[in-house]
Amino acid sequence: MFDFDKAVKAYLLTFKEGPSDKTRIDACLDPQYAYEYAYSVDKCPRDDTRKAACEESFWAYLYAKNIDGCVRDDTIKAASKTPCFARLYKLNVDRKS
Repeated sequence: MFDFDKAVKAYLLTFKEGPSDKTRIDACLDPQYAYEYAYSVDKCPRDDTRKAACEESFWAYLYAKNIDGCVRDDTIKAASKTPCFARLYKLNVDRKS
């Protein structure tokens, strides 16, 4: 199960003390904050934040759309667990097929 409280605290701590491996690991305890960390703190894709975001379809879709900017097997598999996000992925990430 996700540890929302620890993830939120880690994410917020980065704005006070700066990013670190410890805060990233803790942020990855929740898919939303893994995505938020990659988007707002790292500002680039990483395997650890992507893996954590892929625990839920919505965050996998947003990670692919806003951070990776391309189709990846792991994000499409995770987003496709929910028909709505599978469709959004197809429309907004995988535009070519």
